[in-house]
Amino acid sequence: MREYLLPFLFVALFIGYQISIYFIYNYIKQRKNKFIINNILIASGILIFFGMTGMMIRTLNLYYTEDTMVDPILRDLSNIIIAIGAIFFLTILSLKQFETLLNPVVSRLVLIIAVFFSSVLALTDETILEFTIIILSIVIGFLYIGYLTNHITQKIHGKARNRILIIFIGMISLLSAIIIRADNFSILYDDLIQTLLDFISLPIILFGLLTIFFGVYNFPFFLEFNWKKNLILLIIIDMESNEILYYYNFSEENANTINADMIDMNSPRNIIFSKGIANIEEFMSNLINYEEQIDKIIHGNNLVFLNHSDENIGDLLFCLLATQDLEGIRSFLEQIKRDFQKNYRSIISSEDLTLSEKKKIVSNFDKFIKKIIQ
Repeated sequence: MREYLLPFLFVALFIGYQISIYFIYNYIKQRKNKFIINNILIASGILIFFGMTGMMIRTLNLYYTEDTMVDPILRDLSNIIIAIGAIFFLTILSLKQFETLLNPVVSRLVLIIAVFFSSVLALTDETILEFTIIILSIVIGFLYIGYLTNHITQKIHGKARNRILIIFIGMISLLSAIIIRADNFSILYDDLIQTLLDFISLPIILFGLLTIFFGVYNFPFFLEFNWKKNLILLIIIDMESNEILYYYNFSEENANTINADMIDMNSPRNIIFSKGIANIEEFMSNLINYEEQIDKIIHGNNLVFLNHSDENIGDLLFCLLATQDLEGIRSFLEQIKRDFQKNYRSIISSEDLTLSEKKKIVSNFDKFIKKIIQ
């Protein structure tokens, strides 16, 4: 039995710690942006790290510890480590910054319960009491994970929402398998059933870890909650001709794309700056003559985020008007720039096409934008 379980254990530990490192790496990479979703994932990474460590101690204690005095110490140690992971997870989700996502009172209540249960488990030797507390912890834990997943998926859509659901499935699988392996449940099974559960639990752990990894791989960290409500319009300017090449209106009910040729430059929608700058064309003319590149302009209650095209693809300026200075706006604009350049590189750099012809070709870029914001 040991020869079968240990290879699976080490593979599971390797994958689990790799996922934790991936979480930590992305947290450090995105930390300056202060994305809420990034904090959730780092909290999950901490939970996985301590959970896997506790499982490792339990398994090694089961198959290698023969000292009857050391055995209970290691079992208690594994429970404490897993409890520390859960407390860290709940502490992060109890922070004030999560108020827009979920009710922090719920997280703080579950945190208080977790601390109380962990303290009782550390101080008691009563098997029935330990068993009862663990059962209650499991029920509360699964209810809380369901509550958390439900509230997150209501706030986000599209790719990010699907990834959260995948991560939820992986977390449930992982935690279920770790619970099955808990020594406290041995009183429920005879030796044959316990051996069978040990036999199948590690593959389930591997499945849960791989599912979590698939969910977080290339996760769209920059998409903040309710970020779409802060977008107003996207304008792509051909700086050589000082004309609008592409225009996308986020503020309209159906986010319809408006043909650049049809834009009335005197309409209030296109007078981005009312004080001294009459319209977009005059604004862009001033930018062309500006010596330094700027990436954001604040005017009143609105902001214009700017991003220049790569040098080898022409002279374009991507302008995104928004109502708030969200950290994810620049990343969203950067993705717009990448997708636009990737799909229309040959069109933009072509000298055989007129600007009007280019406008007509790039007018279908709205389908790419809708794919991002869905």
